[in-house]
Amino acid sequence: MGCASSSPVVEAASKPAATTTTSTSLASNPGDDGYPEYWYHNKTADQTPGFDDMFYAPDSEHHCFQEMFEESYVAKATQDRPCPKGTCGKTPGGCPCNQPGADPGLPVSFNVQRVIRVESSELWERYQNKKKAIMASRPGRVEEFDPPVKTMNKASEYTGTFAPVDGSINEVYAFHGTQVRYALAIAENAFRIDLAGSSTGTLYGRGAYLGESISKADEYAKDEPGGYYDGVFAVLVCRVVMGKLNCTKSDAKAAEKVSAGEFDSTCGTRVFRELVIYDADQCYPEYVVLYKRRYAKDPEEAETTKPRKRRFFMQVPLHWRNVATDLSTGFREEIDLKGPATAWMQCLVNQAQLVPARTILQATRLEDSKMWERYVQFKAALRSRIDERSGDPLRLTLVEKDLRALMKRPCKFFKTPRGCKSGDKCRFSRNEFGLDLDDLGLAAGRRLPVDELDRRLHEGFLWYACTRSAATELSQGHVRRDATLPGTRFYESLQTALKQTKPEDGIKVAVLCRVMCGLPGVDIADENTDFLIIETDANGRREVLVKDGSAVYPEYHLCLSYNDEEEVEKMIESMDRSPKGKDGDEPRLAMDDPTEEPGEKGMLCCAVAE
Repeated sequence: MGCASSSPVVEAASKPAATTTTSTSLASNPGDDGYPEYWYHNKTADQTPGFDDMFYAPDSEHHCFQEMFEESYVAKATQDRPCPKGTCGKTPGGCPCNQPGADPGLPVSFNVQRVIRVESSELWERYQNKKKAIMASRPGRVEEFDPPVKTMNKASEYTGTFAPVDGSINEVYAFHGTQVRYALAIAENAFRIDLAGSSTGTLYGRGAYLGESISKADEYAKDEPGGYYDGVFAVLVCRVVMGKLNCTKSDAKAAEKVSAGEFDSTCGTRVFRELVIYDADQCYPEYVVLYKRRYAKDPEEAETTKPRKRRFFMQVPLHWRNVATDLSTGFREEIDLKGPATAWMQCLVNQAQLVPARTILQATRLEDSKMWERYVQFKAALRSRIDERSGDPLRLTLVEKDLRALMKRPCKFFKTPRGCKSGDKCRFSRNEFGLDLDDLGLAAGRRLPVDELDRRLHEGFLWYACTRSAATELSQGHVRRDATLPGTRFYESLQTALKQTKPEDGIKVAVLCRVMCGLPGVDIADENTDFLIIETDANGRREVLVKDGSAVYPEYHLCLSYNDEEEVEKMIESMDRSPKGKDGDEPRLAMDDPTEEPGEKGMLCCAVAE
């Protein structure tokens, strides 16, 4: 049977508010319609509320998609591939400028830059329900693709990246080419079938058009000339349940036949096989793959077989609500972190072992396009100043290590009476302060952008503490400078940061900032110095002075409470003035008594104040 390849642009649907429950019928084991085993959320089928997250796939998985691209590549063009010079109209078989050997000719490869995995409980449940409905309506095996879909060889080979599919109802992986921002919107909100073909036509009726060949999908992909995604294209790698196929070269009534129940989908059989569905729930957009085209005239070093000097990152952070929005559009939101996200932040605070212990009253994430654009522009200017050959390693990594320590799954031996023999050093386990995190809380922590840091620029997370009124100024882009030094102080130690400010109505605000420290030095007045280390405490945590406020983005604001503040501050000052231990060591705090059982430590509570 000759059947299906890629995509007139299909707009994203506006998705209703995330459901507050997730069907408990969705188990987490492969093969029983549960979440794929490699998902971060693969253990959360019986937890509420639902989830809707995107994560960067590990760089180690990029080759799976690169090989899938290469295996599905076909050196052909159709009239749907736009003329690269903008001079030719639609031409059967592609215009002269798109032919192999022409200028620029047909792309000879598509090189993966970044892969994003989509984990949405709502979209997944809708997809599984539709799959079950098709299976119920087709009790016998439907006629399968012949030959098999081009993506499926690699999908079957790399089961740690692509979950098993059900061939008895023609479930496959397929491509949908589009623009980066559209891909992100579709990944979050699903396809909008009613807008299908609005820019490229609808040979088989209004539906979502996908395909088995990257060559065909690329015909519909677009970059952003002059914008952030100039030269960068996107393809969705989707799970699609096709069911009974209507295989045809041309059928104006294809959609009507599916609506009548005669078929479940259409498989176009022209130059490329095109897979068309008319119900968005038949498709789960599992991956967004960003890639670049390579032409025969391009230098060899453009190939992805060469290691990239820098990772590619989205214009807007992947975990932001506004990730698909162009910065030029403008946006500003202070988003309250609820439930699992706040619980994770509380564990981060607990991990600092503060004296006194503090409870998060409110946690917010700032999404401000103007401030972020200022930060990104500073980053670009800094990158141009720093020599590519500079081997100076990132020094400010302790806050990042704190974040990563809470992102691991617990070792199965950690909670047993004897515990894990490797303790906190077990590579499978987070530390004791994260033991109360459930899988939703763990996934919330993994959304933090620790993999977006540019170590070569000394970009890292640092703490800044202030009053609520000062935090409001900071969120508006006004970074207060030190009273005596030309810059602003930031800290790797949350305890030290909090000591620098007085409470306001019993509340201090801890701000977790992204800081582009830049070039280190010993004289802040030196024009080649961007930051200097002021002091290092007994635990190796540093206090730094950062010269330029544009190098700071105050992303997370945590309102922390404590009663009897003045009395505790005096206690802390008293401990600071107390003599050193016998060998010059810092005196041990009572809460660090090694004879105490872990469960007796007050700082282990992950409760979040209502």
